[in-house]
Amino acid sequence: MAGQCWFVYYDWIPAFEALSPAELGRLTMCALKYSAHGEEPELSGSERYTWPLIKSQIDRDNAKYDDTIRKRSAAGKMSHSKSNQMISNDITSYQEKEKEKEKEKEKEKEIEKSTGSKRFAPPTLADVTAYCAERGNSVDPQHFIDYYSSNGWRVGKNPMKDWKAAVRTWERNGYSSSRSAGSASALDESYEMMRRWADENQ
Repeated sequence: MAGQCWFVYYDWIPAFEALSPAELGRLTMCALKYSAHGEEPELSGSERYTWPLIKSQIDRDNAKYDDTIRKRSAAGKMSHSKSNQMISNDITSYQEKEKEKEKEKEKEKEIEKSTGSKRFAPPTLADVTAYCAERGNSVDPQHFIDYYSSNGWRVGKNPMKDWKAAVRTWERNGYSSSRSAGSASALDESYEMMRRWADENQ
């Protein structure tokens, strides 16, 4: 296989110095053609005695070059393969996570279906305002939102299930913007104690 270049070595200087300019020119041209295309030269002058030295070195250099190209190609293919494998693993991992999410959603739907309950979604200020206006109560919607947002939408120690019921509780107990948040907290605690007492005495 022909190589891509021809290296000239310093230890060839004595052999080159023994040649005339014409002989050196023919030798150089032959070396270039052989290195590039593998053409065997036909030499008749003194350069033909120097040619075997140069030819054997060109063959060694070409073999070394070809070996380097093969190794780089193999390394490139391996790197490409690893990269593709990593991408494939990422895609698989993403798909598995998405499947897990879908399974969780299906489980939640099944639980909601079997219990008849829906997952709690905190109301917006507009929701509370509209509900309070509908009932004509004195509950401050912003105060209601702020209070339950700060405690994670919990009634006592339990997660809230029905925010409208909480609004009605505030309404029945006269809790409005004129009363403190502490009274709302105490109210929640009282209802929590009553619920626990009822559960224990059923």
